[in-house]
Amino acid sequence: MPMTGSRAGAESGTMVLLAGGDAEKLNEVKPHLEKIASQVKYFGPAGHGMRMKLVLNCLQAVHLAGFGEAMRLAKSLGLDEKETGEMLCEKPGGATTQLAWRDYQKHPEPINFAVELIAKDETYALKNIDPSQTPLIATTLDSYKSYRRIGHAHDDWTFVTR
Repeated sequence: MPMTGSRAGAESGTMVLLAGGDAEKLNEVKPHLEKIASQVKYFGPAGHGMRMKLVLNCLQAVHLAGFGEAMRLAKSLGLDEKETGEMLCEKPGGATTQLAWRDYQKHPEPINFAVELIAKDETYALKNIDPSQTPLIATTLDSYKSYRRIGHAHDDWTFVTR
């Protein structure tokens, strides 16, 4: 069953499970799943939890790439890196911006999610839609593929912020 919340969420029990399949059977096992996750979300028939994970990962990948570009622009404009990163965590804010800023400052050890894995997920996602309908995802995938080609396949996906 796909999950979100990264390694830290899995270790702390705060991850969210993304379920698909028989809703009745899910309700039977849900009390057991809630012992390892803060939430169990249901998305429909079998495979729909994974589909939601692809959607979520694609949005997060675009967000990380955008954060990296914003930080490069801020540097080019002469803005203070620390003040900029902290402001972006407030506005627009959110968990992905906070992750991006944290890992921009210090490479995560252990990594949260590898470049090769987000490239795989975005590739799967784009097989289900005309890439011209999702140009941001297609462009982000190109970036991750180029990082993979130059030897960063096993680096954290936040590598795109640097």
